[in-house]
Amino acid sequence: MHAKFEDELEIMAFPCNQFGGQEPGGDAEILKFAESHGFPDPQHTAGFKMFSKTFVNGPETIPVFSFLKNSKAGKSKDITWNYAKFLVGADGVPIKAYGSAFDLKTITRDVETALNEKAETDAEYDSGF
Repeated sequence: MHAKFEDELEIMAFPCNQFGGQEPGGDAEILKFAESHGFPDPQHTAGFKMFSKTFVNGPETIPVFSFLKNSKAGKSKDITWNYAKFLVGADGVPIKAYGSAFDLKTITRDVETALNEKAETDAEYDSGF
């Protein structure tokens, strides 16, 4: 990741117990477990925020997941397993959805592309055109 973009990234985690009961603990216990496994990594997750355990599917789905899943990137599909990811642009529009299995190189490339596009747009506006 380019150093100039590190302060522009925000990573948000939403623990959920809807997938095989894998997240039965409370918020403090979940955060402690994540930290004991090296997450968040301060070198790569300066903009990290872990939210309270929530619902990502069904009638109790929180609004952010309703929005993400019903976006063009989410294709109106339910989350199928833990560690689903969404890349959201600086304009708040979801760009791409990733399942629990993913290729880190692909996500890195997609994030860098989105940040470069944002930088180009910012430069265009800053130039007065």
